[in-house]
Amino acid sequence: MLKNYFLTALRTLLRQKNTSIINLLGLTLGIAASILLFLIIQHHLSFDTFNPNYKRVYRIVTTSEGTNGTFTTPGVPSPLAAAFKVDFPQAEAVAFTQYQSGALILIPQKSDEFKKFEEERGVVYTEPSIFTIFPREVIMGDAAKGLDEPNEAVISVDLAKKYFDKEDVIGESIIFNEKEFKIAAVVANPPNNTDLPFTLFLSFETIRKQTEENGWGGIWSDEQCYFLLKENESIKTIDDNLPAFYKKHNSEENYNKQAFITQPLATLHFDDRFGNYNYNTVGKESLIALGIVALFLILTASINFINLTTAEAVKRSKEVGIRKTLGSSKSQLVFQFLGESTFITVFATVLALGLAQIALTFLNPFLDLTLAFNISTNFAFVIFIIC
Repeated sequence: MLKNYFLTALRTLLRQKNTSIINLLGLTLGIAASILLFLIIQHHLSFDTFNPNYKRVYRIVTTSEGTNGTFTTPGVPSPLAAAFKVDFPQAEAVAFTQYQSGALILIPQKSDEFKKFEEERGVVYTEPSIFTIFPREVIMGDAAKGLDEPNEAVISVDLAKKYFDKEDVIGESIIFNEKEFKIAAVVANPPNNTDLPFTLFLSFETIRKQTEENGWGGIWSDEQCYFLLKENESIKTIDDNLPAFYKKHNSEENYNKQAFITQPLATLHFDDRFGNYNYNTVGKESLIALGIVALFLILTASINFINLTTAEAVKRSKEVGIRKTLGSSKSQLVFQFLGESTFITVFATVLALGLAQIALTFLNPFLDLTLAFNISTNFAFVIFIIC
């Protein structure tokens, strides 16, 4: 019976070539475009969600009032992190970060020369607690203690291979800003969906004294403070005490109403007021708009499919009459017509997956992304395809 239905459906589709091709192309393009939009939306919504501390990580940011309205920056005074650790026991871990992009890294050679590497991703001066707040798989060495002394460094696997052609680089030296750093640990590469894409960590102790000399009056947007809230503690407790914390460490008159506030890690990728270390934010309104576009494409393709199929169905009244005369029931006729539609839809989906895969080879370099769909692990994508 099923074989008969399949053969009949195939013959009907071949007989109605023009309609079948239009339906197939319309569905294929609509589904392929919606797949690409789904992957883009899913990618942006996944930023830093892999972090087991995702819901407990916050950043201290700065706001102030000026003649042109509210001014916002993710930067904080360099002494803030040390003071925050003392004044807020609700924080399990606190880490200061000073990021420097476009770093020139020198690798000493036996010939007294240097290999030179220009790192667009730059380097970050930070503290060992960074690995408590943002866990990273340790390949070798001890990352937790790898930044507690001056002139120490922690490096990613890719950079280790790039600089030394091997992974075991413990004890090797690199030079940055005329300072030599000994590599104390090697960690996994950062995932693509993180707003802290650090690959080279340098100990903040190396520059702490000269940096903190700037005092509470100096703020640079790439000097930031992150903390991990203890379990069962409320962020409201910290929020309520930040004004008093500001007054305690800023004795001068606060004419521009400067204040420190907390920002959840969950908003780093979407809040363009403060930005992130990727220097790229995507508003959730934009993602909602993309979702609406994807839905509109599917609906348009479906409406087009229904209209063409309905128009062709009228021409098949003779076939329906003959089938009824030969004893076909209503359910069998419905199954036959729905089977043909299902066949086209499934075939269009398979073609759309192939088309989307081809499109990704052009889209990824254009948008500087690494989108991919893996049916075996991406369950949300499988559900989307089924729907």
